[in-house]
Amino acid sequence: MCAHFTAQRMVELSRQREIFGYEQGGAVVGTVSWVGNEVFTMFVDPLWAAGGRRPVADVTHRGAGHGGGVTIIWRPGASITTHDFYRRLGYADVHESQTEFGLN
Repeated sequence: MCAHFTAQRMVELSRQREIFGYEQGGAVVGTVSWVGNEVFTMFVDPLWAAGGRRPVADVTHRGAGHGGGVTIIWRPGASITTHDFYRRLGYADVHESQTEFGLN
């Protein structure tokens, strides 16, 4: 993932998507990118106390501002390592897919 999402790649993506960054103590601890109601990437330092809850809350808040109801599509999908995290937040499985990065 780090080899794919280089600084240059993030700059390129910022021309196509809104990218929110999170910092703590001067260090980047998370990012999430968004177009319309589709979330494309969310990365969070596992040691960040607020964890992924803050980016998910921000995405939900932004979605609510785009027409009331909130429908969020995670593209291309959530990694298997975050499966339980999303289930605890009330998300449901739709389907599984195999990507170049593993099972989503």
